[in-house]
Amino acid sequence: MKLIYIAGPYGAMTPAGIKKNVARARDMAAACRGQGWFFICPHLNTTGFEKYTDEDWNTWEKWMEMDLAILERCDAVLLMPGWEKSDGARMERSHAIALGIPTFDFQLVGIPSPGLV
Repeated sequence: MKLIYIAGPYGAMTPAGIKKNVARARDMAAACRGQGWFFICPHLNTTGFEKYTDEDWNTWEKWMEMDLAILERCDAVLLMPGWEKSDGARMERSHAIALGIPTFDFQLVGIPSPGLV
């Protein structure tokens, strides 16, 4: 089974905005599963950790380090709508390209078939 990484905006100006971004990512992950993919959705790995503000490991840089390590194990990256506005998603896209991992922009191609990678 092929594994796809869901990349898109997480952060927002309000907690409600974060919840909306997480819900969009969850919906995208479910749609990928429906197309035959296994998925990694970092939004679901990190949601709720904002409350650990005093922890040394709870920085944007540490989360990106973890997310990029996970991305390296994936067969493809799906870029959600709005990815261009997200520093993290742009970093994930660049990292995938540098590693030769195919990236797919949902707005251009939808959810690719696992057979394409």
